[in-house]
Amino acid sequence: MTADSAWRLAARRSGWLTASTALVWLILAGPAHWLSGVTGLEGLTIAALLSLVPGWLVFWGVAVVSGVPGQNGQPMAVLAATVVRLMFVLFGVLVMKSIRPDLGLREFHGWVIAFYSVLLMVETLLLVRPLSKSASADKEKPVATNSDLISAS
Repeated sequence: MTADSAWRLAARRSGWLTASTALVWLILAGPAHWLSGVTGLEGLTIAALLSLVPGWLVFWGVAVVSGVPGQNGQPMAVLAATVVRLMFVLFGVLVMKSIRPDLGLREFHGWVIAFYSVLLMVETLLLVRPLSKSASADKEKPVATNSDLISAS
């Protein structure tokens, strides 16, 4: 993979993750407002950002290290995604607990769990999905058999 295609792939993955975050936010905005009013929407938005930013970091980090020759980065990318997301969200929750102790389970923590779970799934799918249809088609081409080689001669 060239550096240019790695950057384009990171941008495309970041776009899909951002769109997924917006969709989940729109789906959860009604319940958040119903449960906690404007404070619930504030907690929902903070939870969305806490789960979105580490995804971006992972995608761009994978683009940076994808130029290292001879490495299959997919398993390491999935592991890094999980660790980065966990540490970033944990640190963010602790910071929010210290500066906004009024954001409790209904206003914030429940939404963090929802966004964490959904966006980790989306991020993992984006990391393990084939790069393009042509790349997956090359992998699925059958290997020539002896009879194919004999008939071609």
